[in-house]
Amino acid sequence: MENDHPNREQQVWQRVLQRQEESSGMELQRLQMTAMELAASFHQLMGMLSGRRRELARQLYEGEMANAAALKGIARLSGSREEVLKLWNPTREPSARLLEASYHKTRRCMTDYLSRSAEAQYGAVFRLLSDREARHCLLLTELLGMEDWPQKNR
Repeated sequence: MENDHPNREQQVWQRVLQRQEESSGMELQRLQMTAMELAASFHQLMGMLSGRRRELARQLYEGEMANAAALKGIARLSGSREEVLKLWNPTREPSARLLEASYHKTRRCMTDYLSRSAEAQYGAVFRLLSDREARHCLLLTELLGMEDWPQKNR
């Protein structure tokens, strides 16, 4: 029976590997979308805050834009299809609620990136992305802890 289809095993493995690549490309796209969503939230916060707090929001925004660019670079290097990602427009919420939601989303990203840090090709990049998200978690908790921060809009 093994001699009936000598190329069958090779064909099966090709299909399995193709599905893994497609899944990996979709996962990269999901991570990139999340980075863009966070960037949009931080951009919104920049308009709501002033002084030191606005500067922290700017750092968060720039970091997420850098994450999105790195993920796009990984997608290109890995041969994933490039999709045009639509920018997400966050709903108007009080800054504290936006910060809380951003903290939890950032923490999940940190974990996602860390889980990919053992990959052979891009593991080191994912480790650095995870480290950046850990720093973002710190900045978000600092912002949440600043009770007397001036706000333009509530």
